[in-house]
Parts: sequence; structure tokens; C-alpha cells
Amino acid sequence: LKDRADSVVQNGTANISNSKRESEPSKKNSIKLNVKDADNSHSINENDVKLVRASWRELTKTEDYKKFGLKHYGTNMMIKIFLNYPDMKPIWKFSANLHTEEEMRLSPQLRSHGNNVFEAINAAVNSLDKPDQLSLLLIDLGTRHIDYGAKTMHFPVRTRHLSLLFFQIYY
Repeated sequence: LKDRADSVVQNGTANISNSKRESEPSKKNSIKLNVKDADNSHSINENDVKLVRASWRELTKTEDYKKFGLKHYGTNMMIKIFLNYPDMKPIWKFSANLHTEEEMRLSPQLRSHGNNVFEAINAAVNSLDKPDQLSLLLIDLGTRHIDYGAKTMHFPVRTRHLSLLFFQIYY
């Protein structure tokens, strides 16, 4: 994910395809979005950027972050989603044989995905004052999630657990 984000930043474009794997791009459904194509009408102001970044910095001051890094938070969020919404587990192929919290916590794929979630958030936080870059990152991320089968109805669950995670960190 970090490599993809860096590529978007350097090139100013995001490659969008309906392919499940980057190594097998679908030429028929592949498009290349330029920064000019991105809709920046939902921008945030400078104060919002400062508030979000200050909150994100607080996360990096916690003992858990110092000890485990971003992967810790992503792992915990994924475990809570799997335990509270087991019907969502099939979205993640790696979760098929994860039945207990211990199995989930030990899963390299779950930990890796949890880390990727928080690396994506980190990339977005770092791009808040660069709307073109942020738009491309979010378009790229959204397109990949469509390819994975994510549905609009799944996002409130993820948002709720992300919010709860931050609430637990700060309060």
C-alpha cells in the first residue's frame, strides 16, 4: 500500500481497473485517472487538517503504538469486526478458518491487513493538505475495495469500529 501511495504521489495518477490482482490488469475495464479528474469539492479547511493531524499524533504517543506500531490497532479493529459481525468475514478470504480471537490475533494475513488499513489512514492524514493527492489515494483505495467485493453497506460497520477504537485510545 505504501508503494502504491508513493507511486500516486510521484506520478499524479492512479491506475484503476476491475482486476483482482495488479499483475493481471483488465485492459477492457482499466482507466487512468489524472489529478484533474478528481472531484475536490468536499475539501476540508486548515483547522480541520490541524485537528485531524493532532489526533493522529496522539495515537503515536500511546504505549501500544510505541510497542507495536500501527499493526496493533488495525489487528484489534479487524478482530472486533470479525467477532461482532461474523457475517462480514467472507469479504476477507483469509478469514475463512479464523474462528477464535486467538486464531485471529495470530493470523499473519489479518495482522497485515490491519496494518494496511492504518497505513492507508496514515497516508490520507499526511495528504489532507494536498487535495489532488488525497483524491487519487482515495479513488485508488475505493476502486480496489470494489474489486474485492466491498459494499456500501459494509462501511458503517468499519467506521463504527474505527471510531470505537479511537474512543478507547483517547478516553
